[in-house]
Amino acid sequence: MGAGAARYEIREVTPWSGGGWQNYIDYGGIGIGSNDGNQRQMIMFTDGAGSNNIFTAATSENGGSTWEADFVIQQDGNVGIGTESPAAKLDVSGDVNINSVYKIGTETVLSARGTDNIFVGAGAGENNAGDNGTFVGFAAGASNEGNDNTFVGREVGKNHTTGSINTYIGTIAGYFDTEGQNNTFIGGGAGFLNTTGSENTYVGTFAGNSNQVGVGNVFIGYQAGYNETDSSKLYIANGPDTSDVLIYGDFSTGNVGLGTLDPAEKLDINGTTQMTGFKMPTGASDGYVLTSDGSGVGSWQTPSATDNDWVRSTPDSVLFTAHLLGIARGGAGNRLYGDEVHTHINFGITCTTGTSGENDSYCTIGGGICNSAGAGATVAGGYHNAARDYWATVGGGVDNTASGGVATVGGGNSNTASGDYAIVSGGYNNTAGGADATVGGGYFNAANGDWSTVGGGAQNTASGADATVGGGESNTASDQYATVGGGASNTASYLAATVGGGEFNLASGYAATVGGGYRDTSAAGYSFTVGSYSMVAADYSNSVAFNGQTATASGQTRVGTISKASGTFTIDHPLDPTDKILNHYFVESPEMVLIYRGAATIGADSRAEVHLPDYFDALNQNPMVQLTGVGTAEVVYVAEKVKGNRFVIGGKPGTEVYWTVTAERKDQSAEITKILMPVEQPKDGSLAGRSLDDDFLATTMMQLERMGQADMFDFRTQRGRARYEDSRRAIENR
Repeated sequence: MGAGAARYEIREVTPWSGGGWQNYIDYGGIGIGSNDGNQRQMIMFTDGAGSNNIFTAATSENGGSTWEADFVIQQDGNVGIGTESPAAKLDVSGDVNINSVYKIGTETVLSARGTDNIFVGAGAGENNAGDNGTFVGFAAGASNEGNDNTFVGREVGKNHTTGSINTYIGTIAGYFDTEGQNNTFIGGGAGFLNTTGSENTYVGTFAGNSNQVGVGNVFIGYQAGYNETDSSKLYIANGPDTSDVLIYGDFSTGNVGLGTLDPAEKLDINGTTQMTGFKMPTGASDGYVLTSDGSGVGSWQTPSATDNDWVRSTPDSVLFTAHLLGIARGGAGNRLYGDEVHTHINFGITCTTGTSGENDSYCTIGGGICNSAGAGATVAGGYHNAARDYWATVGGGVDNTASGGVATVGGGNSNTASGDYAIVSGGYNNTAGGADATVGGGYFNAANGDWSTVGGGAQNTASGADATVGGGESNTASDQYATVGGGASNTASYLAATVGGGEFNLASGYAATVGGGYRDTSAAGYSFTVGSYSMVAADYSNSVAFNGQTATASGQTRVGTISKASGTFTIDHPLDPTDKILNHYFVESPEMVLIYRGAATIGADSRAEVHLPDYFDALNQNPMVQLTGVGTAEVVYVAEKVKGNRFVIGGKPGTEVYWTVTAERKDQSAEITKILMPVEQPKDGSLAGRSLDDDFLATTMMQLERMGQADMFDFRTQRGRARYEDSRRAIENR
């Protein structure tokens, strides 16, 4: 069929033999073998002998080809270009040149319409008429007509038309923009409602959300400038409300406000200012103090004299000063900084309350050497400790730092509480970096997530919010609500994942659990492993793997050997699934028996050949065949025993036969189990004197009592009864 040097033919190919090819297959031919089961099929194509082959080889005892193939189609359906061993449905060794578009299914996911454009994602640049554009994401720049635009994210710039030189990054950023130019929107929903506004810069999720036509705005932060509709405005904020604005500015006036959206001066601050330096040269002179008039205007003035004499209030035994007065240990090199030193207490040696250039108040140092306390902070004692933020506390120890607001370090050495309300009780080189984070002790531990906890141990990390590491060594809880109870080198790396203990265990699926053990992995959601090298891969949710086994499906319980008192399958009753349960019981045997069954019809030659699975002989031994004629009293019999994964039934032609093959497993796992658990096993060692029946009865007796069936059973041993009574008391006394 077809013209050219190559041709296609359909011709018969004789069976393979040890001497090689029986027939020569003409080049360019197609051979399809006969229906004889011993023959093989072969398809070959070439456009010239010895080069540029297209080749599909049938497997055979003596078949095959030594041709080198640039294009290969294997029997398993894999296609190779530039490789003879394709490992996937299409395996290309070399460059791929696409001169139109690249689709997955019916969706175009990579294209380059226009001049110097690149579009990646379904619908990206779908109706583009502009040049020099880069659109990445579903429907990004779908209607673009402008030039030099960059849109990255789902539906970014989806409605954009003629505007140019824009950069939008983040899901639905610039979604309604049509003609805006020279804009930069970064963050999900940034510039969402902008239509024709230009020269704007919005950075943050939904920054500038409501601004449609404004020009020259700069909004930075989460929902910064969310409700602003005007032009030439600056917002640095962390939310849409006025209380969320950190810095506001108006480019038209040049005024900037801190704590105010109506700055009247170049810098207008509504609140207390803390700084390390200040200079107002007009009217300054040595020793002058800064005072203000009734309107708040400050000026330098000569300081007035004050009387700091101590007086005693009669009849009290308390000394008061005529004016406010700070207290410090004299002759010890202590320093009290600022105009609020009358609120300072410094009883240390070479210690510092307050900060140079600032007016910190209520600073306290109870003692120690080289300690420092900032505004409202307290250091009780110790050496080289620092409490730097408001109401922070260091109890003592060496080189400890409480730098978060209301943070606490109880003691120890080189510990840091840097998060607000964070606590390090003690230990060495521990860090509580998240807000409300806690480290109980140990060394080199870190609780960096908000509300995270490390109880103790060494080199443990709780970096997720609400994450917990109880103790142990080198354990990590890195996602929200993740927990590691203890052990060593364990990791809980996904939301609500848990590792109870053990060593080198990993819980990386949602709500996954590793109970303990060694090198177990629970990677799927709601998975559970325990033992050693037990594994539930990420694809198999709600599965359990015990004693070193690997789960192979979702909703599976995977173990090496199950030893049970009894067994059932339990499902909703197929005829009444709402109100009934259906139980079926396991069939037990002293042998590991496998069952194969089917039906066959005896042919005209009085024979019916039955083919068993190709793994039958490798898996089984001692096979037995049972036959039943269907609708007839004719004799049917085994004409040939099971051999080579097949057997033959004999009988009257046309007879339908039901057949059953039973065989005993002989695989390695089965043989090991037979050795470890023989049919009859003596009770010795820890099993001596123990009743397995009592073990089962102890766990079921309470239900039997509720059902009124307990009188039918009794414990074989006093030990079994004692176990049951103890369990019952524990429940009743709960």
